[in-house]
Amino acid sequence: MNRGGDPFAHTEQTARIWLDTVMECLGTSDRRYAYRALRAWLHTVRDRLTVDAAAHLGAQLPELLRGIYYEGWRPSDVPKRYDQSEFVQLFAAEATISDGDVPFTVTCLSAALRDRFSPGTLEHALEQLPPTLRELLLSPETAPPKTARHGTADRLDRLERSVESLSDTLARIDQRLAGMSSDQAGKYEAVY
Repeated sequence: MNRGGDPFAHTEQTARIWLDTVMECLGTSDRRYAYRALRAWLHTVRDRLTVDAAAHLGAQLPELLRGIYYEGWRPSDVPKRYDQSEFVQLFAAEATISDGDVPFTVTCLSAALRDRFSPGTLEHALEQLPPTLRELLLSPETAPPKTARHGTADRLDRLERSVESLSDTLARIDQRLAGMSSDQAGKYEAVY
């Protein structure tokens, strides 16, 4: 265990994984755009929920994204009442995109976040929203292609590649140890 390492490294890496999921779903390599869109989704959805529902949804976020989620939140002012067209305007302004790009963007974000939240969490939170707003966020017509989402099969493929990579690394270490004298190998085996 590296006790002298960066205490925020894991937190940052987890947030990057979530942002990568958003980027893939949006079909972009522009991290700033993906971040703006994610932040806009988190804020506009959060403000439409009750305090309890917003807190429950926020608890599902990684630590760094949770800070972004709660940035500027005023629990005494929620839930804010706005319809679908107001939601689109608020989202577009915060994400700095056109109103016409909002339906696809929010659907992508909902799909990406659904894959990251515990099963049923997103749907449970969005049950509080009016049907037209819920439809905008979960619309099957504007949903991203399934190949763009991190589904269970994609996660298993990534896990399999990670295990293969780890196995290759361990094999190389084993080969190096085999080529060392027993005194040298003993020092390295104690470390690993």
